[in-house]
Formats: sequence, C-alpha cells, structure tokens
Amino acid sequence: MIIGLLLLIAMLPFLLLMLVAGLEMVLILLVMPFAVLGRVVVGRRWTVEVRCGWEPHSEEQVGSWHHAGLRIHEVAREIQRGQVPQRTLGTPPREP
Repeated sequence: MIIGLLLLIAMLPFLLLMLVAGLEMVLILLVMPFAVLGRVVVGRRWTVEVRCGWEPHSEEQVGSWHHAGLRIHEVAREIQRGQVPQRTLGTPPREP
C-alpha cells in the first residue's frame, strides 16, 4: 500500500497535466464550431497558406470562405504544374 501511495504521488503531476490538456482540448472542440460559423457569417477574410512539409512557404489573404476554397485548388494546380508560389514566409532555403 505504501508503494502504491508513493507511485500515486509521483504520477500526480503527470495526471494533472493530462487532465488540464484534456480539458483544454474539450474547450477547443466546443468553441471551434462557433468560431468557424462566426467567421463564415461575418465574412472575415480567410488566409490561404502554402507549406513545404512543416515549413511555411507563403500565404495570401483571400475574400470569403468560398474564395479561399477556390484559391486552394488554384494553388494546388499551379504547384502540380511546377509553378511554385513566391516565398512570403519563413527563411529562404540555403544555397549548397
């Protein structure tokens, strides 16, 4: 019983961290639908971002949610044709 109590005390910080992270995730999942709905209804500008793996490459502001979807498809087609968008984010790649 003493060993179990010591293990519980040792694991308490990790359990609390997991509880806080779980509560934060639940809160984000509860708020996200309202944030997206508000952004769509109010008509705020959307940002289309191009990434190379995890490295941000470029971004541009577009109009509505519909325009953002169209621009995403346009950028994807341009990349497939070999037309890489001009870099506006991150650091430029180093020359060998």
